[in-house]
Amino acid sequence: MTDLDFGRCCSARLLVAVAFHYREERLGYLATMLSSLFAFPVNILHVVVMTNTENPAEMEAIQAICHPLFSASKNAIVQPYSGLEDPFMLTWCFRPLLQELFLAKNSSYTHFIYLEDDIELSFLNFCYFVSYRDLLQAHNLIPAFVRVEFNDSIKKHVSTDNWYQTDLDKGKKIACGDYYFVDLTNPYMAMFIMDRALAEEYVASPSSDCLTCRSVVSWGIREQAAMGLTFENVPPGFMSRYVVPISMTNRMAPVCSWIYHLPNNLANYPNTPNGKLPMAQLVVPAEVSLLRVRARQGDLEAQLALGQLYADGNQVPKNLLEATHWYLKAANRGNHAAQLALGALYAIGGPGVQADFVLAYMWSRLATRMYAAADNNIQIMVSMMEQEQIAQAESMAADWRVGEQVEIKEQFYPWHGDAWWTPHMEAIKRRADEWRRGQQSSPA
Repeated sequence: MTDLDFGRCCSARLLVAVAFHYREERLGYLATMLSSLFAFPVNILHVVVMTNTENPAEMEAIQAICHPLFSASKNAIVQPYSGLEDPFMLTWCFRPLLQELFLAKNSSYTHFIYLEDDIELSFLNFCYFVSYRDLLQAHNLIPAFVRVEFNDSIKKHVSTDNWYQTDLDKGKKIACGDYYFVDLTNPYMAMFIMDRALAEEYVASPSSDCLTCRSVVSWGIREQAAMGLTFENVPPGFMSRYVVPISMTNRMAPVCSWIYHLPNNLANYPNTPNGKLPMAQLVVPAEVSLLRVRARQGDLEAQLALGQLYADGNQVPKNLLEATHWYLKAANRGNHAAQLALGALYAIGGPGVQADFVLAYMWSRLATRMYAAADNNIQIMVSMMEQEQIAQAESMAADWRVGEQVEIKEQFYPWHGDAWWTPHMEAIKRRADEWRRGQQSSPA
């Protein structure tokens, strides 16, 4: 990372708004994030804890966390907001603070920070933002962060919000020092930092209003409050305004761009795809990108290799749907190894691909022309299939010809039950699809 401007950052004067929906079990998160903020060696730090409670005992509990942290230049107030039409509108209560305090004519604040109560922002994070803000401004881009958790099952730091890897060789990127700055597959980060210029742009944009922001993206109320300028004045070729640094040498995001999601709950909750992508795999490895190029050009070996990588989760997150896609490319052209792999994959199924004994049998039958193991697989499946299914699979195998484009029959995603998050990700996907269509229709 380039030399960070610590001197300039120490002279900063910060106004921070924190949204805290009172729950006793979340007081620990609030204490951790406030302790991190009050450790900033800045000139001025004023924190407003926006809360939905007016209960005296609960207010006192919040104040008890804040008061020991105070100094001559650092303090916090607890501001209750009652009678909100929707409890989640609490997240939007920063708007008057931004416009009436931060942007006031006599204001001396240099930066406004909005945070949800479980985000730990460090001084290193702030210095990274300030140092790269000027460098990216010429490109109309803004330094972004990645929410991070620790996944106990794989013993690795993971991205809280990104399900899929970012391909450096497909999307647009900006080179800056030893880093590429790219927009990730999901730009959500539950916070934002603004200097005066960004704040003035924001309050004049549709994204700054809880009603007009719905025309920008159909996220939930809380997510919309935290999106800042994500989708405002996005430069051509990018999906969002916020970009993350990725090392040119190891293709990893530097630690200064990591912000910790303190509950660490999504990484260790099995029924959501969130918190499963290792930070070391945030972007597609260079060798995998080269394989993709060859595979798209019709290289059978590359198609087979990509299928194996995604099936095993080697160098890339395990993705059976992606594995099936590349296996099919090769299998449809008569590659028996890919046919054998598809037979085994459809026999078992998993996240992304529905188990299907008919397809498993068909592909295994085709693979028997070269692999004895395929016949063993068929014998196992026969005991679990109806005669009609066996007859259908035999007929499909007999009728199949090289070059016939058998498609992925069915996909399913076991995380659809997470209704609170699904609409957010669907909105991201819709916006990504719109962006891709725009790219395809644009002049080269």
